[in-house]
Amino acid sequence: MRKQLAAIIAAVAAAQIWMAYRYFGFMTGDDVEVLSEAFRRARGLNYTPWDIRNLFVPDVIVSPVVWLTRGLSTRTTIFFASLPFVALSAVTVFLVYRLALRWCADERAALVAVLLFATHWIPLGFGSTVYPRTLAAACVVAAALLVERWPVLAGMLIGVAFADRFSEIVFLAPLLMLVIPSPAAPWRGKARRGIPGYVAGSMASAGDSSLSFTPPGFRRLGMTEIHVALGPHDTPAIPELWEVTPQLNRVGIRLRPIEIVSFVPSANLPSCGMQFGTLQWHPDGSLVAMGPDHPVTGGYLQPATVVSEDLWKLAQLAPGERVRLVAV
Repeated sequence: MRKQLAAIIAAVAAAQIWMAYRYFGFMTGDDVEVLSEAFRRARGLNYTPWDIRNLFVPDVIVSPVVWLTRGLSTRTTIFFASLPFVALSAVTVFLVYRLALRWCADERAALVAVLLFATHWIPLGFGSTVYPRTLAAACVVAAALLVERWPVLAGMLIGVAFADRFSEIVFLAPLLMLVIPSPAAPWRGKARRGIPGYVAGSMASAGDSSLSFTPPGFRRLGMTEIHVALGPHDTPAIPELWEVTPQLNRVGIRLRPIEIVSFVPSANLPSCGMQFGTLQWHPDGSLVAMGPDHPVTGGYLQPATVVSEDLWKLAQLAPGERVRLVAV
């Protein structure tokens, strides 16, 4: 059975590595926030994380990789940042096998449990990104394995899982049953010792953790630099500096020019196809960067398109931030 288990782990890891390279940087939106915060911590990206978010994953796990891969392309950096989560997924698959084997004492049943877990789209897909659920799942399964012998450590792992991703609190319900004494399982009463560990784990990994990575020579950048490819329409030179307006959502982000622009784009052009990252130049001088829910066509001037490697930057822009457009 060990060969079959190793084959499953290797196949899952290979699939996740491929997905990390092919579908980099965005799955649900949470991973975009993690990457934005990691780039802020490691490279000074002008980004303000949402107050409700826990910064343990981006600041402790992802930002060191972002710093170490400085000088590489954004896409390559994001790929390398995903690799620790691929490794965590492999560890979790192994832990699921050990846990199932302990509970049912049947190697075949344990292998079936591994297959059901490893091929489910949530651990398979999320494990190829920097999504926080991967770490939370590893902590929860490890805690279930350790609670009998090392309840304090198990409690700490559950605390990390909860602080990392608040929805993982649902796993406390079945685990709390383990603290109820039972003649058939006298160790259950000892599991209550895990409660202080849970509190310690939550406090250690919540908020702006003291474990956060701070790169040497850290400084905050003044603005976000976004690379664009010119076209499809021929236009005068696009101004470099823009400011993000409050008019932004998944459809598009409106930017206003910081300097006076004498050129007035036409409003009567034939409709032209658009894609995620298309820039539309409106007659009022504003520029609209199309988001993932963009219209299919548009009749305004399209002077440029955001390159695929920089699309993730659009998701972290906030009103008042400044953007520098750089043609490639």
